[in-house]
Amino acid sequence: MEAAYFLSFNCIFPLFNRGIFDSRFERQYSDNRPKEIAWYACFNMVMAIGSAILTTCYPMTDPTVPVQYVAEALDSPDDRLLMISHFLPSSTGY
Repeated sequence: MEAAYFLSFNCIFPLFNRGIFDSRFERQYSDNRPKEIAWYACFNMVMAIGSAILTTCYPMTDPTVPVQYVAEALDSPDDRLLMISHFLPSSTGY
């Protein structure tokens, strides 16, 4: 799903730096998981958009999956959610 997001949506609306996202994504499934709440919001929104793209391209995909990811992303009452600047593209190209 993240590939669908980065190959389509992020090309038009570059919200996230692919390298930074990928490094956190790899850590997501390791013993050294990211601790930032903002990461989980970003992760779930990328997965929501990516799964929505896949649902459109492949109608047999469960159409409720994007909604579930959005709900997860919004289920963070902590104000640290606003620290998403760590994942945004920078002017230095990182």
